[in-house]
Amino acid sequence: MDFYIPQQALDVCRRSITVEGTEIKFVALECWLVFKARRGAQSDINALTEVKRLEDDRIVKLDYNLMKRVIELYEEDSHYIVDRLRSCGFRI
Repeated sequence: MDFYIPQQALDVCRRSITVEGTEIKFVALECWLVFKARRGAQSDINALTEVKRLEDDRIVKLDYNLMKRVIELYEEDSHYIVDRLRSCGFRI
């Protein structure tokens, strides 16, 4: 399923690391969560719930300020995104 991701979101979410000489580019976990919440399929909700469990178990730490910045870029859909994240236990 294709869905819109604002260019500004990609700009603030883009990350890279080098592993054994190979550069790997990815989006920040916080952004991925917003993208999943935006899409909202059951498999996405399941993934959100699993990441929330990892946060609760202190395996991952999330930057909620980054999540809020990306959510704001989805002006018309921001309330749906926040509702979905909250329904999975995130403190947005």
